[in-house]
Amino acid sequence: MSSGNRIWTIQPGIPFLEAFADGLMALYPKDGLDLEDILIFLPTRRACRSLERAFLRLNGGCAVLLPRLLPLGEVGEEFLPEIDNGLPDLDPGSILPAIPDTQRLILLARLILEQHEKLPLSGLVSPSNAIRLARDLIRLIDQVQSEKLSFDKLAELVPEDYADHWQVTLRFLAIITESWPQILKSLGFIDPVARRNELIYRLIKAWKAQPPAYPVFAAGSTGSVSSTRDLLATVSRLERGGVILPGLDTTLGLEKTRDLEPSHPQFGMAQFLKRVNCIPNRVTVWKHEIPVTENSARFSLLSEAMLPVSGIPPDHFPLSEKALQNVEMIECSNQAQEAGVIALALRQVLETPGKTGAFITPDRTLARRVAAELNRWDIKIDDSAGQPLSQTPPGVFLRLAAGAFAEDCAPIAILSLLKHPLSAGGEAPGLFRRNVRRLELEVLRGPRPAPGLSGIMEALDERSGTDSLRRWFSRISEIAAPFAVLMAKKDLVPTNDLIAAHIKFAEQMAATDVSIGPDRLWSGEAGSATASFVTSFLYPPALDVISPSDYFNFLGSLLEGQIF
Repeated sequence: MSSGNRIWTIQPGIPFLEAFADGLMALYPKDGLDLEDILIFLPTRRACRSLERAFLRLNGGCAVLLPRLLPLGEVGEEFLPEIDNGLPDLDPGSILPAIPDTQRLILLARLILEQHEKLPLSGLVSPSNAIRLARDLIRLIDQVQSEKLSFDKLAELVPEDYADHWQVTLRFLAIITESWPQILKSLGFIDPVARRNELIYRLIKAWKAQPPAYPVFAAGSTGSVSSTRDLLATVSRLERGGVILPGLDTTLGLEKTRDLEPSHPQFGMAQFLKRVNCIPNRVTVWKHEIPVTENSARFSLLSEAMLPVSGIPPDHFPLSEKALQNVEMIECSNQAQEAGVIALALRQVLETPGKTGAFITPDRTLARRVAAELNRWDIKIDDSAGQPLSQTPPGVFLRLAAGAFAEDCAPIAILSLLKHPLSAGGEAPGLFRRNVRRLELEVLRGPRPAPGLSGIMEALDERSGTDSLRRWFSRISEIAAPFAVLMAKKDLVPTNDLIAAHIKFAEQMAATDVSIGPDRLWSGEAGSATASFVTSFLYPPALDVISPSDYFNFLGSLLEGQIF
């Protein structure tokens, strides 16, 4: 433990949450029953769920009363009971609610579309581009608020030499410096990060005035966000508090920490320790009984390799054979081959009883490729980064339904929709697939039919022996007609009318002879998340009106940014 503060670390190469849980149960050994009195802050809700499982494993699968677990990265209503400690000036009810994510995205996109006439590049701003620009503005707002900064001196950032170009940028950023605060005030909301900061700082104020009577720990957070760093500092000073850092390099001294760049993996923890007047080599190791499997030589190599050049003495680089023991390098000619090699390595690990594996990469495309390769062997990989709704079965189905009519029922577009596993058109899936194959072979593989559903019907009329196929496709056309009519319009149409027709068509297409469409389309976690998302931008409407030609890209932009 560091001097003056209750701060520990858990070494690299050790399951962090399991080691933390093991040490905590040793501190409160009364069959785990006293754990319920403890409050623990963790980085995310996912980490909270993982710690619950770690306690269960360490308790031999028996029932255990768990501590209260709060996610620092997703601060919500769970914080209110901690603030409400009877202090009159800390009334939790006085904190405005956070604006829902989808509503914030849509409102900012509407502001961009309203202002696009004033911008020199107005011709490039479509609804789908507005969604992408709004997402960038949200990242900027969140980053500024996370660092407790403001936009007050934005106009003074650039010298007058660049005034002409900068003025265009300032006019665009007026959306978030002028219009956005007024909209939030009129709606009675605040930004999510601003609310998180308010909750955290009220909690800090409450604990400084009246420290909690129960133990409080913060584990796994690096303090990379300013408000989180301040909360960790407060927890580390509590008499019954403590902060457990993940994989802190305790070989770093004061001089080395001064030279760390923000991109260094130890930078956030170094900033936190600076905040509490401590340095890494004064932090001790958290006590636990989990077997240590770390390779100290490899850790020393990585520690030295990531230091700034100025921090490494000449001719000093501790390379030993143990540092690279069991490390292999495989050169691949393309990403598909790379994904196959990684998937094979993970499969080999899983074939050994009791072993687990992890694949770590910032490349989301590669991660999806590896997951797809593993799925060929019925291995479901747990992706900690989540999955965009646009890549889920219901999200893909909705995009294909819109895309088929955005392309006037071109053969590839309509077949992609009809061949999707969710498509059944109210029939038994097997029968539906047979009819789709007949349609492809007898109509869509020859000369391209005329555009639209009517073009395919005309092609069927021209061929003999297709009466049953014509009757089948006629039913599909009846289901699709309301949506197809709206998508064929050249003028603007009410957005909600288009979305409602789209959803009704998708639900009817998902129905089978024994199941109704909504039960199939919105089932499971992905279906539930997609249904919630559709509802969130349907009420209130995303846009008052939209051109049907923009709808497909607009929907895709919305779905691709939603992670579940």
